[in-house]
Amino acid sequence: MAQKTRSFDQHIVRIRVLSCVLVVLIHITHAYLYAGGAIDSKKFIPLIFINAAARIGVPLFFMISGYLTLRKPYDPDKNRKKIFHYIGVLIAWSCFYLIWNKLFLNEDPVSNPLYYLFDTAKNHLWYLYDLVGLYIAFPFIQAMVHHMDRRMENMFLVLWLILAGGGRLLTRVLELSSIDVGIEYMVPILQATYWLGYFISGYLLYKRKDELKQKLSTPLLAAAFIGATVMITGLTYMDSMLADDFQDPFLTYGELFMMLSSTSFFLLNTRFKAKEHRLFNWFGPLTFGVYLVHPVFIDIAKELIRFPWASALYIPLLLVLIISVSAIIVWIMAKLPGLKKIVS
Repeated sequence: MAQKTRSFDQHIVRIRVLSCVLVVLIHITHAYLYAGGAIDSKKFIPLIFINAAARIGVPLFFMISGYLTLRKPYDPDKNRKKIFHYIGVLIAWSCFYLIWNKLFLNEDPVSNPLYYLFDTAKNHLWYLYDLVGLYIAFPFIQAMVHHMDRRMENMFLVLWLILAGGGRLLTRVLELSSIDVGIEYMVPILQATYWLGYFISGYLLYKRKDELKQKLSTPLLAAAFIGATVMITGLTYMDSMLADDFQDPFLTYGELFMMLSSTSFFLLNTRFKAKEHRLFNWFGPLTFGVYLVHPVFIDIAKELIRFPWASALYIPLLLVLIISVSAIIVWIMAKLPGLKKIVS
């Protein structure tokens, strides 16, 4: 997520910065939504809408990573170094959050360390598990993608949306009708790993961004993003009302409307001119570290603020404060040779 930005297309720089901001916004709204009694708050529907809109931040990170990685020739040595680098980052931050959870949240770690091969020490670290997995599979992914012709690329995108996104959406809708069913027999590649779809679609869509301007108008993409976000909001509200508590299945990243909102926004970003900006160039390389650090301040906010009844004004205030403090901390860490590797 965080590499040098000056050699990048400024559209990529901008969307990476925005993605980081949106991820922090997700976790701030989580503080409201997952607090007991959120469903009785007058802010419930607006909070769901903000959370649904902000959730594209995570898929956008995968799409950016896919484009920046798949456009380059496969280098086994470089890929191996990335795998071990991110494993090291995962171990370092897992240790930090195990200590943090014990000292600040009074949560005891699981006694068997093998547990953390399969589950996270802090929820947001799941991103690193998936990222390591994608880099392990990267030589096979790249070989597949670079042997696709235009027809196969189109087929992949459509089938990924229908099978992975549509399949999950259908199971969620059936659950609303009290029909409990899961996708047990998944189609390999297209359905079983929806993060792979985001990774590949980021590369395919961005390399074809100029061509797609002729086929997908800006108003159509905007309507797709807004419409998908409204659908997610409505379905989440309905699900929550039926359960008499906040429910998040329709907010998951592998659901069709989330895929549509993420991919449409990814393309929308390319329709507006992006100029080099000093703040973006400074903040861009810090985004990975900000992602790793910011939950500390979310935890502190939860202890100090009475969620979900706190004023909605806390949302922009916390967003600015948490991003600013996290960025400064990461900027300092990046200056220290011993800590630089775990924030980049």
